[in-house]
Amino acid sequence: MAPNSRPSAAAVTPPSVASDGHTWQDTLAWAVSYALNPLILMSLVFFLPWSLARDGPSLMFAGIHLGALVTLFAAYWAVLRVRGNDLDLELNRRADRVLPLGMTIAGVVVVGLVMWRWKGIGSHVYTDVAAAACFAVFWAITTRWKVSLHSLAVSLVLSALFFLLDIGPAYLPLLLLLPLVVWARLHLRFHDLGQTLVGILIGVSMVFLFMWLMSTNPLNLTV
Repeated sequence: MAPNSRPSAAAVTPPSVASDGHTWQDTLAWAVSYALNPLILMSLVFFLPWSLARDGPSLMFAGIHLGALVTLFAAYWAVLRVRGNDLDLELNRRADRVLPLGMTIAGVVVVGLVMWRWKGIGSHVYTDVAAAACFAVFWAITTRWKVSLHSLAVSLVLSALFFLLDIGPAYLPLLLLLPLVVWARLHLRFHDLGQTLVGILIGVSMVFLFMWLMSTNPLNLTV
C-alpha cells in the first residue's frame, strides 16, 4: 500500500458488520421477529379445540375464527387507508396497537357468543373466553405500557403444546424459542425485560385459564 493511500471501506469494516451498518445479530433479531409473528402464532390458538377433539365442528370453529380475523384485518387496513397511514404488521408503536387489539377482542367476543348459542361446546366457547379475557388485560396495559406481543404469542403457543397437548420431552428444544424471542426484542430495542416478562405471563395465563374453565365448566357446556 502506498504511504499516502487510504484503506478501502471494505478493508476497515469489521467482519461482523454488513455494508449497510447492520450486524449479523440485527439480521437474526429481525428474522426471529418476522418468523415468529404474533398474528400467525395467535391464529393457531383457535386450532386448540381441534387439537383436543380432532373433529369436524372444531375444525369449522377454527375456520370461522380465522375468517373473522381476516375480516377484522381488512377493516383495520381500510381504516388506515382512510387515515392515510401505512400498514405496520409489527405494530411497534404502542399507540398503533390500541385499535387493532380492541377490534380483535370485540371480534372474539362476538364470535364466541355465536358459538355458544349455536353449538355450546365447551372447548370452543372457553377458548374464546380465555382469549378475550387475556387480550383484554393486554389491551388495558397497552394503553399505558408497551408489553411484548411477540413474547405473549410464543409463550402462549409453547404453553398450549406442553401443558395442554402434553407433547412430551422430545420437544423440549422448542422452549429455546422463548429466550430467543426475548433476546430479539431486547436487541432491537422494541421492549425492555419487564415488558417481555409480562407478555410471557399473559400468554401462559391464557392457557391455564382455558384449562381451568374446561375442568370446572362454569357454564355447564358440553366438554
